Amino acid sequence: TMNEEEYEGVKSGVSVGGSPGVRDARARDSRTKRDDELARALRKSGVHAFAKSWYAQGLFTTLVAHPRFGGVDGLALRRARTADTPGAADALAECLSAASPGRQAHVWDALYRLNGKSLFITGERDSKFATLAREMRDATGDARGVVDIKNAGHAAHLEAPEAVVVHLTRFFADMATTWYALLENFYCILFIR
Repeated sequence: TMNEEEYEGVKSGVSVGGSPGVRDARARDSRTKRDDELARALRKSGVHAFAKSWYAQGLFTTLVAHPRFGGVDGLALRRARTADTPGAADALAECLSAASPGRQAHVWDALYRLNGKSLFITGERDSKFATLAREMRDATGDARGVVDIKNAGHAAHLEAPEAVVVHLTRFFADMATTWYALLENFYCILFIR
């Protein structure tokens, strides 16, 4: 979370399948409780079993169907392999709980302050986040700022990484002629979940 002083000078932003946060306090509280329950389930069941239930959510329908990942079982096995260390379930559960959107301050106000170019990438089959991307674009006033990745859902960065990288590369190339100028004038807000 950025404080008021950190927003000063920020001109542009990037979101990949993300959200600027939950505005309503009750909704944030509800989301915090939900994510804490999920964290407890992760600790109890372990990474593999939890990943199977996680990827079975409707949010990941296109990811599960993607031939690169082997369905729910393939995704769960892949996640379990990357977390096959003692304490992995506890560490992931702690991250899930701590990174809950319910615990994060929303950044809608920051979007209104951006006066440079912004980029909001979303999968075309992720209707909730595609709508949020357009709302974020409208908040920034940058009418060019939304890219829908074809045939991708919520995990567009996994389902079509090449397309996401192409759009990010074009955006950064258009932003500045030197890396120094880029670093000086750009703050990247990545809302990847």
